[in-house]
Amino acid sequence: MSLVVATSTKKEAPSHHIKPFQPSQHLEGLATLVERAFGQELARTHSSMVRDMRHMARWGSMLRIAHTVSPILIGYVWIEENKVVGNVSLSTESNTVWRLSNVAVLPDFRGRGIASHLVDKAIEHARQHDARYLILEVSPDNTIALNLYRHRGFEPFETLHEMYLSRTSWPVFLEPSEGDVRPVQASDARELCRLMLASVSPERQRYFPIHAREFHRGFWQKLLQYIRLVFKDELIYELVSEYDQSIVAYGRVTAHLFRGPHELEIHVRPDQRGEWELELGKGLLWGLRSLPRSRIRARIPASHRKAIEALEILGFESVRILKQMSLQL
Repeated sequence: MSLVVATSTKKEAPSHHIKPFQPSQHLEGLATLVERAFGQELARTHSSMVRDMRHMARWGSMLRIAHTVSPILIGYVWIEENKVVGNVSLSTESNTVWRLSNVAVLPDFRGRGIASHLVDKAIEHARQHDARYLILEVSPDNTIALNLYRHRGFEPFETLHEMYLSRTSWPVFLEPSEGDVRPVQASDARELCRLMLASVSPERQRYFPIHAREFHRGFWQKLLQYIRLVFKDELIYELVSEYDQSIVAYGRVTAHLFRGPHELEIHVRPDQRGEWELELGKGLLWGLRSLPRSRIRARIPASHRKAIEALEILGFESVRILKQMSLQL
């Protein structure tokens, strides 16, 4: 999440206000800040972020030890009146791509340039740690945040529709997909890679490169899936669609058996869009029929309108639209 709710020409010197985020000191205050800044958004997406942060804050001294061994959250906070009044978080997508999120300021402290100082500090941190790109997500309606990011050189590269199917809204009548829809096989690796290269926008591939090894489905990949099931409670179900002896569509659900939501994705070769999305969606839901029902989330590019329409037919609702932006460092 990224939110900036006020701007001002008045800039306050940040030197003694900005502190590196320390979970043992700041996590409870950050939970309060996130709850006040993103409350409506968290409610729409049924997020447990605030609850999880408050639970983790109770770890006390163990939290300090855990953060020392493996940082729980990277970022900076603005401390004033002995409380967290502003925040910016950072995370790594890869060695060269970092993500900026949770930009927020308490209402009583807005309009003083606090968010601007925090974002500048985050950019400086990412640059010092050899990041090549910094990416973020922001609502297209949040003009204040958009102006702040554009002023620093961020440029949009993709718009996503975040869609949800509630656990009580699954289609009543489900059946196996018809036509040329089948489970993924080990021999599909090369064709799957070609499909993804064709269906994912070049702009997105700049930050999330597609590698052939991701599509291998041999023994070691099956073993890895088993390990993920045991330790991360994840189960992956995949389908492909074929036309003229080529794979033209791919669907995948990452099911979380005990902690939801399930994650669904659909990719279709541009010249075949409109032909396969609905059948793939039906097939993926059918594949989940024996698992505990949970919410399902899909993040679909705005350019793939046919996938959005297919998921709407299946009962998914678009909860929010997110503009993805990037800054080359």
